[in-house]
Amino acid sequence: MVAAKLEENVVRPGDTLLAMGTLGENSSTVANFLSPEAAELEREQELGGVMLPAGAVVAPKLNAVNAAQFDAHPKMALGGAKDRPLFFSVRSQREIVQDLTWKSALYIWGGPILTLLCFWYLLGRLGY
Repeated sequence: MVAAKLEENVVRPGDTLLAMGTLGENSSTVANFLSPEAAELEREQELGGVMLPAGAVVAPKLNAVNAAQFDAHPKMALGGAKDRPLFFSVRSQREIVQDLTWKSALYIWGGPILTLLCFWYLLGRLGY
């Protein structure tokens, strides 16, 4: 049996969220949103192939936003472009940059150090 990890996140009103993408005029005349019923059906289809363990906690269903409060055809829309994807995060830009700073330093210096250690080990095994 293969273990699967399923993580589902919900963005609620009032949550802090960093969104990076391309802001532009919305040229779409077709609503690209699912109704609450269609979204729930899609969620159930995704979960259909996953066997949840006994006693697993399933998040309660949230009340959908009233359709009258939601503009399905906004004048401006945030989306991804070919060379720039749409990115969402619960962390701030500063936290993301700090995380990338130490990781990039580790990867830049760790690669050559690992190469030298492997070369030293190889020379030792060959008797040099």
